[in-house]
Amino acid sequence: MRLLIVLSDFYHDLVWKMLNEALYHLNVSDLLTKERFDEACEISENRPRKTTLKSQDCKTSVDIVVVGGCMEIPLATSFMLAKRNYDGVVCMGIVIKGETAHFDHVSRISIDRVCEVCLAKASPVPIGT
Repeated sequence: MRLLIVLSDFYHDLVWKMLNEALYHLNVSDLLTKERFDEACEISENRPRKTTLKSQDCKTSVDIVVVGGCMEIPLATSFMLAKRNYDGVVCMGIVIKGETAHFDHVSRISIDRVCEVCLAKASPVPIGT
């Protein structure tokens, strides 16, 4: 099984917890340490970083793509889906509601664009809010 996880690193520690929980449910949590995640999140020149994890039995492969913010998630997802086929895709990002409409705009645009990628690539991507 080949999976893709695209995540925004804007709230690093919170995203690490979400990712670690997802990897736990995929039975591959032992393959990614906090230190390796921190290294993967060091985005150079604003370019996404990709880390690949493989289970010990080589039955599961997880590509983790780290981007700077939620608005970059749809583009990175589209790019990766154009490069290879995945059995499943998960997008993770955190937008914290404040006193302005920023939360509404960023979350709506990000979700709409991820949906457009799903339709264009005929690949379902679960969205949790």
